[in-house]
Amino acid sequence: MTAPVVIYVNGVSSAHDNTGAPANPVGPLSGRFPQAAHDAILQRGAVDPHRIRRDYPERWSAYIRDNFRNLNHVCQTFDVSERTARKWWDGETGGHGPQVGIAWRTHGEAVLQKLFAAE
Repeated sequence: MTAPVVIYVNGVSSAHDNTGAPANPVGPLSGRFPQAAHDAILQRGAVDPHRIRRDYPERWSAYIRDNFRNLNHVCQTFDVSERTARKWWDGETGGHGPQVGIAWRTHGEAVLQKLFAAE
């Protein structure tokens, strides 16, 4: 395998393979900007990661309280300790990656609406 050829034009490099095609193409292959998709993203509004982080434990707690009978039920479903289940129940912390996956598999789209829907 040969190294890509780097061409400098006006001080900017452009890497190409031996066929002349870009070695690492970026953007849509059609060469056109997906304006409609871009506009749809902008219409949804900006995502505030700080707000999500701040509100998430309370939302997770609401999901837990609405869908589970008690701490033992939470422990069994998510395979977590009683301490973790209690923190979830009380809204101190919330489940992450695998637990959200289990919640989604157990309760479907409703859990995603509970956790992430705009209020």
